[in-house]
Amino acid sequence: MQIRFEFAYTLPREKIWRALTAPALMERWFMRPEGMEPKVGTQFRLVDKVQPPKHWRGFVDCRVLECEEGKRFSHTWVGDEKQADAPQVVTYELSDAPGGCRMIFTHDGFRGVGGFVLSRFILGPGWKKHLSTSMPEAAAAA
Repeated sequence: MQIRFEFAYTLPREKIWRALTAPALMERWFMRPEGMEPKVGTQFRLVDKVQPPKHWRGFVDCRVLECEEGKRFSHTWVGDEKQADAPQVVTYELSDAPGGCRMIFTHDGFRGVGGFVLSRFILGPGWKKHLSTSMPEAAAAA
């Protein structure tokens, strides 16, 4: 199972790219990255800025899989220890579009009933809000 969204932004691709890969901007729209560099193989952690709910540890372990400057950024996503052997994958694909740029976003690798609930009712709506509102606001302000 996967989460998949397409977004059209009225900002240039370079600004969106920076918001997706520059730690100071990432923290403004999503979570606080620790050790993040847009370089293949880099291991980093995304730490929630608020007190996490009791059912979640409050951080996500990640490793950069792909980084094609301004076009494609992909990393693993391990939200809890049970996922360590089968990480999910988050991918942002950017392309130029009239008046700005277009993004195809995927978060892939959800399994079972728990994965369905997580993707459909928790992470899916969260990603949609962050990527449609918070991220472009951070990118525009940069």
